[in-house]
Amino acid sequence: MRNKIILTLLGILALLLAAPAAQASSDSPTPYLVTTEGVQLPAGDTFEANGHVNVRFYAPDDNVQRSAGLHFDPNNGHPGGQWIGKSFIPWSAFGIEDGSEIRWVQVHGYNEHFGEGGQKPIPVTPKPEADRETRTSTYVGAWEETALCETAEIRQERWSYLLTEERTQTVSWNPAAQSWNTTWGNWTVVSEEKVEKVEEQTLRMTDEQIAQLCGMPPTGAPLIGAAALAVGLLGGGIALAVRKRR
Repeated sequence: MRNKIILTLLGILALLLAAPAAQASSDSPTPYLVTTEGVQLPAGDTFEANGHVNVRFYAPDDNVQRSAGLHFDPNNGHPGGQWIGKSFIPWSAFGIEDGSEIRWVQVHGYNEHFGEGGQKPIPVTPKPEADRETRTSTYVGAWEETALCETAEIRQERWSYLLTEERTQTVSWNPAAQSWNTTWGNWTVVSEEKVEKVEEQTLRMTDEQIAQLCGMPPTGAPLIGAAALAVGLLGGGIALAVRKRR
């Protein structure tokens, strides 16, 4: 009974050890991207010293498949050394020119090979440039008010505005379609320019507006009364002083 348990556990362990190998066969989807520009490693991965990348391709107007490879030798100024620590390498690093067709890629450190899992050939072309669009529109703004405290009035104006907006594309690689996707972003305001006055009117202030906008009491009567009282007190003081002198 004990031997059977041990054998069962060993069998389970063997299956567990074999599972990663089965999941990472050469015809599995590649964790790295093969694009029209080059090879892009997964986030956080870089090309290691003494690693390599091998490629099979067709050059433009040539029906004979060619091979190219690059060894990342850190010694003696080897051309491949400049890519150590990088996460992207362009086809130009292999001497592969635009118009070529990539058929197979093998990257050191990965069991998955591009071209062995049903991937279609990749044409060597530049990444599409992100486009940009601009649009303009006009609108009439809300009433703009100016307090005229000297005359206890409010001047209201409405202006037309020229609005300029802009949006740009985002270009990203679609591994499933093996092509570049372009997605438009949202419109953002670039500038807003006041153009011309379209309407104007003048309104008389209410008592509340006088108090709020001009810092005065609702009416002028209290101020007048306060001034009269001050004058009366001043006059009384002068008269009293004259009498005392007599």
